[in-house]
Amino acid sequence: MKYYNSCAWIEDMLKDADAMSLYAIMLRAGDGVNTDKKEAIRLFELAIDKSVVGAMFNYACMKMYGDGVPENRSEAIKYFKRKNL
Repeated sequence: MKYYNSCAWIEDMLKDADAMSLYAIMLRAGDGVNTDKKEAIRLFELAIDKSVVGAMFNYACMKMYGDGVPENRSEAIKYFKRKNL
């Protein structure tokens, strides 16, 4: 069985904003990877800079409920109200 270099695969994946957002969702939930909410937030912020709607929504949810970050409902609402969400 051939094993792929996971670090190289992750680096390639992080060049794509949608894939970056999906990986952040996995990190947030611990779905197939160890939970890392700090890294999830970082990746969501990078994907938001590229206008990925799913990243905006997930980032807003984390802010709304203080999931791995300090709760900040007013900032969360700003992301929920963004034009492209």
